[in-house]
Amino acid sequence: MKELAGKIAVLGAVVGFSVGGATAGADFTFGLPTHLSLTFNGVCKEGDQLVVVGGPDLVDGGESYRSFSPTTVIAAKPGQNFAATYDGSTASWYADGVLMGSEAVTLNTGDTIHIDKRVTNSNCFAGLVDDVRLYGQALSAVQIRMMMAGGGTDVTVPGDVVRGVPNDGDWPWNEGPDLAIDDDVGTKYLHFKGDEGPSGLQITPAVGPTVVTGLTFTTANDFSGRDPIAFELYGSRDSIDGPYTLIASGDIVDFNGQTAWPRFTMNSTIIAFENIVAYDHYQLLFPAIRGPLGGSVDSMQIAEIELLAVVTGQTAAGLLAHWAFDETAGRLAPDSAGGIEGVLMGDPLWQPDGGKIDGALKFDGINDIVLTDFVLNPADGPFSVFAWVKGGAPGEVIVSQDGAPFPEFIYEG
Repeated sequence: MKELAGKIAVLGAVVGFSVGGATAGADFTFGLPTHLSLTFNGVCKEGDQLVVVGGPDLVDGGESYRSFSPTTVIAAKPGQNFAATYDGSTASWYADGVLMGSEAVTLNTGDTIHIDKRVTNSNCFAGLVDDVRLYGQALSAVQIRMMMAGGGTDVTVPGDVVRGVPNDGDWPWNEGPDLAIDDDVGTKYLHFKGDEGPSGLQITPAVGPTVVTGLTFTTANDFSGRDPIAFELYGSRDSIDGPYTLIASGDIVDFNGQTAWPRFTMNSTIIAFENIVAYDHYQLLFPAIRGPLGGSVDSMQIAEIELLAVVTGQTAAGLLAHWAFDETAGRLAPDSAGGIEGVLMGDPLWQPDGGKIDGALKFDGINDIVLTDFVLNPADGPFSVFAWVKGGAPGEVIVSQDGAPFPEFIYEG
């Protein structure tokens, strides 16, 4: 995705894209250039639960708002994670990793991004904001939940050094190991020895040393009996040849259910594990396939694999900007991913121990804001917005992007 000139602002109510909405009774609003806003209507708190109920379509100032009617009940927490994704044709909204709704849309916007307010200096967020991230890809629900758990994002990219295990070329010419990380579920890696014993691949991510704490797998096109149902992940700090140390092993639960997992579909059950060691090279083995063996079930196949990790010293694949808000003083909010510093305006307060992870920024809902240079143009392709918030009230913006019209990520309490 291109980096364009412009700015982003974080004001305790808006951050590049806003969480929440200016529509009364809404949960999330995503403003579009067509004046169509995607809105979750009717959010109310009942005791220790946040209940999301349906609501009517709304008209505000001549601009129509499309409403959704999710029925998910989410257990209330001291703070909540919100995310919005756009894959180039469909926008989706998540609360604490739960998909709240989606809609086919076309996005286009202008220049700057604001954190904690709307670009018009209205609907400022009053509360704590932490861990604001912008990605140049549409994150999946599993990836979002992994981020909530601290698992990071995929560190592999097409073009990374990859080789098969066993590395004997026993695969079709157009279904080699490199296709397992090409970000295309329409291709696959197929190893003919998958029915004889462990098969898999070795990868050297170009991003450098990473601390992998999770995995995702996506099924390929045919014969569910070829799907792997167990994994072993190893790491090496020396070379792709090893020696390798076992990081984690376990079952791929979704692929081994009574009913075959749908084709071209990522696992839903999170695969996460503890790891504190940064490795330069990885070996991923599949010791068993679904079966039963025989006929066309004579190999292992996988469309996509992802190594979800915390990156050491460099940017995770797809992460364009990350404002951790872990500082204790000063007027600057560093961006650990893209180097796009945020400038504190008004008087937001550093809260060293108040965030989801370490610190957070506290906004007063009046004139506090963080302003940053421009990061992305939604018209260029897929992107995602992620943030943790605590407090706030209906209609207050977490992230917004300058331009007319502009997309917003708005909190509706």
